[in-house]
Amino acid sequence: MQPCYYIVESQTSAKLPASIREATAADFEQTAQEHWQTDWRTDFIQDAALEKYALELDATRELVGLAAYRDMPEGVLVYVEYMESAPSGNPTMSRSRKHASIGAVLLVFRTSHSIPERGLTDAE
Repeated sequence: MQPCYYIVESQTSAKLPASIREATAADFEQTAQEHWQTDWRTDFIQDAALEKYALELDATRELVGLAAYRDMPEGVLVYVEYMESAPSGNPTMSRSRKHASIGAVLLVFRTSHSIPERGLTDAE
């Protein structure tokens, strides 16, 4: 069963269906072209040990967020190395945000996947 994600359109409070997928080189290029707060092509973020995911709107495929996670060897832990909203939804870059709840969706996504990936069940 695939979880259903959505982000919130700030002006109308409408719930916009969204999907999460592995981030691509094109996504990282977009961060430079659209002047995101961080250029995702840096060596720091491109570390092969990081799992990188993109959040996009289902209706338009607009890229609204990126996140980089690191699995920790200590057990059922995931470290959020970096997470960012597109400039239109980033409160430090946009006076009036287009979308909200981007960070929350990216957190829920990765934490909900860490338990099944490690072979744990509800009983544990």
